Amino acid sequence: EAQKAYRRVLELAPHSAEALLQLGYIEWRLSSYDAAVGLLERAIAKVGRAIEATSTGHAGLGKVISIFNSKGGSGATTIATNVAANIMKYSDKNACVVDLDLQMGDVAVYLDLKPKFTLVDVTNNIQRLDSKFLEDSLARHPSGVAVLAHPEEVEEANAIKPAKIRLVLRLLRGMFDFVIIDTSHTFDDLTIEAFDNSDMILLVTTVNLPAIRNARRCLNMFKRLGYGVDKVKLIWIADANTALAN
Repeated sequence: EAQKAYRRVLELAPHSAEALLQLGYIEWRLSSYDAAVGLLERAIAKVGRAIEATSTGHAGLGKVISIFNSKGGSGATTIATNVAANIMKYSDKNACVVDLDLQMGDVAVYLDLKPKFTLVDVTNNIQRLDSKFLEDSLARHPSGVAVLAHPEEVEEANAIKPAKIRLVLRLLRGMFDFVIIDTSHTFDDLTIEAFDNSDMILLVTTVNLPAIRNARRCLNMFKRLGYGVDKVKLIWIADANTALAN
């Protein structure tokens, strides 16, 4: 599998601060803060282009991609929001980000949005749900990215059930070319429902012992859930101080 993955490398620039990208595998070599910022921008752009270029999806329906942290703070929200923005920028496709980290989500904050409606407003009106209702419930970033925000109050998350998430995602598939889900980093019922309805799962991990250990546990869990290597892609985030980068 490693040899197969390396044959799929899209671009390699080992003598600069470029990303090594292979359809979900990234290594970031960081030498300074400025280099880190520039690298982040280029790497995220490449992920967006790679996802767009490898889209298969179903006829007439968009592609759903879940982004999952092996450990809190690994960068899933940054990747989710920027991949969506770069899909809008580098292709003729449209994208929506769903904040499924219902209690501690940050998508709206990252995009400097103040949504009028949230996911709980949608699921509480499931009997009225159609594309027009759902469109009116989305916040819009200046880049064109649509956002379905997490509930404003923590306790509101309890009203959102997996069956309702399934209906929302099914409708979003028909409205957008790409639906990017920023999940919580726990294997709860809502997250697994998102995974079951995703075409691709990006597992984000940093290169430190706790994160690597969790990534291994996550990959084992994905295997038990029946997700193959065609569905689960690993994103490594490494800096120059790590053994992997060296």
